[in-house]
Amino acid sequence: MTRIYNILFFNKGLVLLCCFAILLCTNLYAIKTDSLKVLIQNKKIADTTKVNLLLELAGYYQDISLDSMASYLYEAMTVADSAKFEIGKAKACHKLGLTFLFKNESDSSLKYYQAAIDIYQRNGILKPQGNAYLSIADIFLKQKRYVQAIEYYNKGNTICEQVKNYIGKGFGLMSIGGVYLEMGNYAESINYFLQSLTPFNKEKYYVGYCIGLTNIATVFSTMQNYPKAMEYIRKSDAVNLPDATNEQKLYIVYNTSTVYGAMKEYEKALAGFRKALDLASSIGDDSWRCSCIVNIADMFAGLGNFDSALINYNEALRINKKINDPLVQISGEMGKGRILITRGNKTEGLKKMQDAFDIAFKNKIKQSVFDVAKELSIVFDSCKNYSLALKYHKIFTVFKDSVHNDKNNIRIQQLQFDYELGRKESQIELLHKKKAIEHGVAERQSMVLKILLFSIIGMVLVVVLLFRSRKAEQVSKREMELQKEEIEIQAEKLRELNYFKDKTFSVLSHDLRGPINAFAKVLNLIERNSLTDKDFEDLRAALSSQTKSLTILLEDLLNWARLYMKGKGNQSDSCVNLFELTECSILLLKDVAVDKSVKIINNIPTNISVWCDREQLNIVIRNILSNSIKFSNAGSTVCLSATTSTSYVSLKITDQGIGMTQSQIDQLFDWTHNNTSMGTVGERGIGLGMKLCMEFIKSLNGTIMVNSEIGKGTIITVDLPNF
Repeated sequence: MTRIYNILFFNKGLVLLCCFAILLCTNLYAIKTDSLKVLIQNKKIADTTKVNLLLELAGYYQDISLDSMASYLYEAMTVADSAKFEIGKAKACHKLGLTFLFKNESDSSLKYYQAAIDIYQRNGILKPQGNAYLSIADIFLKQKRYVQAIEYYNKGNTICEQVKNYIGKGFGLMSIGGVYLEMGNYAESINYFLQSLTPFNKEKYYVGYCIGLTNIATVFSTMQNYPKAMEYIRKSDAVNLPDATNEQKLYIVYNTSTVYGAMKEYEKALAGFRKALDLASSIGDDSWRCSCIVNIADMFAGLGNFDSALINYNEALRINKKINDPLVQISGEMGKGRILITRGNKTEGLKKMQDAFDIAFKNKIKQSVFDVAKELSIVFDSCKNYSLALKYHKIFTVFKDSVHNDKNNIRIQQLQFDYELGRKESQIELLHKKKAIEHGVAERQSMVLKILLFSIIGMVLVVVLLFRSRKAEQVSKREMELQKEEIEIQAEKLRELNYFKDKTFSVLSHDLRGPINAFAKVLNLIERNSLTDKDFEDLRAALSSQTKSLTILLEDLLNWARLYMKGKGNQSDSCVNLFELTECSILLLKDVAVDKSVKIINNIPTNISVWCDREQLNIVIRNILSNSIKFSNAGSTVCLSATTSTSYVSLKITDQGIGMTQSQIDQLFDWTHNNTSMGTVGERGIGLGMKLCMEFIKSLNGTIMVNSEIGKGTIITVDLPNF
């Protein structure tokens, strides 16, 4: 109880502290505005100072009362006229344009923005003029006046280029891309979005760069080119944005989630839209909130969680009453209608779908009319209401060709875009070559001029000659160093080949001689008829063993040579299931183990995989397992197990065989020693298997460790990187 009381007391104190802070800020704000009002009242003369005070006071009312803000700006204009302070009047007009933009009075906003531009032009002031052009373009875009919007965005971009406001230019280019996206011209949309990346990258403004990447991704997802969309999403995810505002983060997260939603990755999209909703709430933007909520509802519906989907559809439609976005209303009504029909309430569901159809038809949204008419036709047909089914089927048929043509246009635009992009890249390459040639000609002309001038002065000529001599010496020295490096590389390759030759001949001379001599002696006895059938029968098992040894030797030598000639890093890596791979080796050596009464137990989990060259790892496992069986006593067990960590996958092969001394372990991977040991029933090894294992494991970026004790057995551990 004491602890709960302390927490409650602390929370109450925190609330009181917050209230006090809010009151303090409010009082400070009121003090500031009151102070400005007093200063303005005391200013009886209409001068520049009074205009600036009125502009500052108007700014304080931007988030409180747009009417008060407009009133002070009107007064600032009047005072500026009296004081003949044109720049002050331009600032007042500019802010009035913004005020009416906030009030959704587009005509008045355009009027005052244009008045500000006229004054800026008369006085040669560029930067605010560019911002005004961009604001006017935003208004035209909102009014669907696309041609005028593009015209004013280009005017604003031209001025941004002149004043080196590259971030402003980047957003201007991005806005043009948005205009073309609304017009359905995806090729030009991507073109301008790509252009916007250059100024952002130039200024290292990574927030704008990231927004541009997600814009491109959304266009590609609209065109159903999902691999390309994900390519730009991955590029966007790789950008670090520590200084991004909540509004900028919202834009990026919303675009990314839209791509995941189009790809039907509902879980990822749902998480993204929820994050976007939190960001929209933090900045108090109902339009963004509404869009996020209706998308969240769509994702819940895609996941089959209809209860949550209905709650969010209702919430989106409630907020949309203030915003009146037809797309949100269509999505909400369609979503609710589908769910009601799925749950068996076809009457209410059909009513919702018909409402969605009416909105789509009224706003001439072709894709929505097509989609809703198709669904209504199917549902009415299932209800045996054939007259309405026929009605909506006819509408669906009428719009079908139109939508189909739109999709064909999208594909054609994609082909045109690819062609234009390739052509532009060729033009850019030719331009670079031309500039390089011109630059070379200019350099040569400059050099000729310098030589002519230096020839007048003897001392300078001597200096130039000495400089050239020094330069030639450096070039010659550099060439000699390059030749020396090349010779050293070739020498290293020769040393490696010589080492490879020595090891190969060492193995061949040691391990091929014995089996071949044995075959020669047997053949000699057969030729002289000195070998009876019984003698041959007694030798057959030994000959078979020698044949198997030769086969294994040759196979291992070929694999080792293939690895050596191919080189590390050129192996064919893939995802290999460790359990399945070891089962293959166990099956291959099953007869040998059964003959010795050795039991093989595979305790490797079935879900462990490694990223490596399958054939190399197979040879490693087969050689180690073969040795474990070879040196195991009859009736003993060989056990395979594996564990994983964040960095490595560890494979262990444990036997209960005769074990090894430390000296034998030290020589196990040493090419200078080629001693072989007999197995528990006289099996003869070739002395190459474990050495090859070491070579292959190095190629796989792994390690091998041997723990053994005489009479108790051996544990061999292979660690491979975890991908």
